[in-house]
Amino acid sequence: ETLDDFEHDEPRRAVIRAYSRMESVLAAYGFGRLPHEAPLEYLARVLRELNVRAEAAHALTELFELAKFSTHDIDAAMKAEAIEALATVRDDLKAAA
Repeated sequence: ETLDDFEHDEPRRAVIRAYSRMESVLAAYGFGRLPHEAPLEYLARVLRELNVRAEAAHALTELFELAKFSTHDIDAAMKAEAIEALATVRDDLKAAA
């Protein structure tokens, strides 16, 4: 799958899908989200164990929480930020492998 998959998604859906993709990638590296973990708890655990830029993973997690659990507007800039954050996490994982 590529990041181009998000091109036609509306912003809220793209942000949620980008976070979901991050979870899938992390799970492939052996760091799946545990059933009891909230997104920020999961992020804290992953950041303790993996060498990924905290800023990117944190930004994507915050955007996800906003998109998934609020009624705030999610715009194209937020969509772009989420996709860029996902790319950064993915690149960091590849570099560490």
